Amino acid sequence: MRKSNLTTFKGINIQEGFSDVWSVHCVARALDIVNILSFPELGIDSSEVCSILSVMTRQTNWSGVELKARAIINLIESGSIEPSIHIVGVLHDCSPQVKIISDDYVSISFPSNKIIIVEGIQNALAIMSLMGLPIPSITGKKTLSTVVKNTDTLDKIKDLKLLVSVLYKSDSTFQQEDIVNLFNKINNASAKINYVSLGITGDKIHPLQVFVGKLIDKIEIKHYGEVSLAQRLSKNDDCITTVSTLMALTLCAIGGKSARLTNPLPNKLPDKRIINEEIFQIVEPAITSFMHSWLKTIEPCLKSNVNSFLYSTQVWQAIGLVIHFLLKDHDPSSEIFHEAGIKIGKLNYDKSSMHWSQCKALKLDISGSHYINATGGGRTLRDGMAQYFISLMSL
Repeated sequence: MRKSNLTTFKGINIQEGFSDVWSVHCVARALDIVNILSFPELGIDSSEVCSILSVMTRQTNWSGVELKARAIINLIESGSIEPSIHIVGVLHDCSPQVKIISDDYVSISFPSNKIIIVEGIQNALAIMSLMGLPIPSITGKKTLSTVVKNTDTLDKIKDLKLLVSVLYKSDSTFQQEDIVNLFNKINNASAKINYVSLGITGDKIHPLQVFVGKLIDKIEIKHYGEVSLAQRLSKNDDCITTVSTLMALTLCAIGGKSARLTNPLPNKLPDKRIINEEIFQIVEPAITSFMHSWLKTIEPCLKSNVNSFLYSTQVWQAIGLVIHFLLKDHDPSSEIFHEAGIKIGKLNYDKSSMHWSQCKALKLDISGSHYINATGGGRTLRDGMAQYFISLMSL
C-alpha cells in the first residue's frame, strides 16, 4: 500500500541469522512494487556512476528477461504452473517504521524511493516491460518479443501478486557498500547477470577505478567505440572493449603478469607495493601515450574487421604487459611508449594474417585459414601475445 511518498507492507518479520538484519516477507501487487524500485549501481564509466540497467541490454542478459516475461504470460493466459515471482529489496539510507500486529506479523513503512532491488531484477524488468513502463537505459534500446495487446491480460499483470522480501537493519542502515556486496553474492549464486562490478561504494572508490575512469577520457577511447560494463564482449556489441579489460590492462602495466583483477579489487601488487593514487600517477604518462598512439593507429582496422584479434581481451591485456616491460628501462614520459604504440598498432590483427605464425601462443585452426589459441588458457594466451609483441620491439 502506498500513501504519497510512503510505502507500507504487511508480512512476516524474520531475523537473518544472528545479525541486525531483518526481512519482512509479504505479498504485493506487481504494479505497486515495480513503481518504487531503484536499481543497484555497479561501477563507473568515466565520471558517471552506472546502474545495473546499463548492462541489461546485452543479449545474454536480456534473454533472461524474455524468459521471465514468457513465464508471466503463460501463468496468466494458460494457467500453467511457473516458479514463484520473487523480488528482494534493501532499504537504504532510512530507518523504517516497524509495528508489531501479532507475534511475527508486522507492518513496515518506509519512504518509497528508498528500496533498491538486489534479487529478481529479471522479474522486475519483465513486468515493467510487459506493462510498457519507461525504463532508464533500456527503453528505446530493447523490447520484448512478447507484446501484450489484450487489456484484460495487462490488468492481470498489474494485479499479479508477487512475493516480496524487504531487508532492513534494526540498529543502523544499509550503506552502498553493503548493497553492492549483497548484490554480488546473490548474483554469483543464482541470477548470473553478466556484468563487472567495480564496487562503487560512496567515498570508498578504489584507486584503480578512479584511474581507469580518467584514462577513458584521456585516451579519448570513445572516439573509437563504446566501453562496456559487461564482463566480456559479444558479437552483437557495438563496443570495442570493456571496463574490466582496461582495469586488467592497467594492472598488467603496473604489476606484470602476476597481477590479478580480483573481486574485491586488490590492495597490493605481487611485489607487495600498495595500490594507491601515487602509483598510477607515476605510470600514467606511459599508459596514456602508448594507448593513444595504438588506438589512433588501429582505428581503420577497428571499424572494418570486428572479428579480428583487436576485440580480444587477451590482446589488450598483453598491451599492458608490453608497457610493463618498457617501464623497466625507460622513464614513463619517454617517447618510446608513443613509438611502441604505433609499431604494435601497425600489425595486421586479422586472424588469417600469416605473421601470427611467429607467435608461439597461436596455431592454425582445423581449416588452416585462421589462427586460434594454442595454449588452452586465457592468461597463457595473453602472456604469449605479450612475448610476441615485445620481440617486435627490437626489429
